[in-house]
Amino acid sequence: EYDGTNLYFTDGTATRRTLATTSQGIALSSISAATAANTLANGANAQVWNWDALTFGTGMTLGSSSLTTGNVLSLTGSNNAVGSTGNILKVTSSGTSSAAVPLMLTNAGTGASFRVNDDGTDTDTTPFVIDASGNVGIGTGSPTTSLDIVGQVRALTSANSGQAIYGYQTGGTGTVYGVVGQATSASATNSVGV
Repeated sequence: EYDGTNLYFTDGTATRRTLATTSQGIALSSISAATAANTLANGANAQVWNWDALTFGTGMTLGSSSLTTGNVLSLTGSNNAVGSTGNILKVTSSGTSSAAVPLMLTNAGTGASFRVNDDGTDTDTTPFVIDASGNVGIGTGSPTTSLDIVGQVRALTSANSGQAIYGYQTGGTGTVYGVVGQATSASATNSVGV
């Protein structure tokens, strides 16, 4: 917490301690390892950390070699107001000529590389996932093909010409388009053209 003069933190015994003042700061490299859980209550005081002199390497690393459950980092926005439209996490590469990757996920394990739960829980049964093999699942947490969709699919073009869905096979004699089912009529809403 910063009151305009001093920067405070609350230690594991709920004691408010001074971390730095406007006249005397403490370098991050001199801070010792925490011996108890702590909370930094910054209030409405935005914090900006810059590594403007860093030309390679990593500015900050958070890691754990013993984590079995839980999270190394958890970001939560708990504002329940209808007008709340802020972002919990925003990743930006603002250089117009930069070839940097704004967000890279590297997965050497077997768990999902990316998962979106849209039911407000961590146990959504119809999530959006990218598994460890690169398969994408929409409406399923266990995709078995490159793109596995459980639910309806809508595909359309911006004009009356061209293909909304296009299939191309570079070799072999297998089926490019396969449709299983029965249309009840030849109307435009349920007809299939290949």
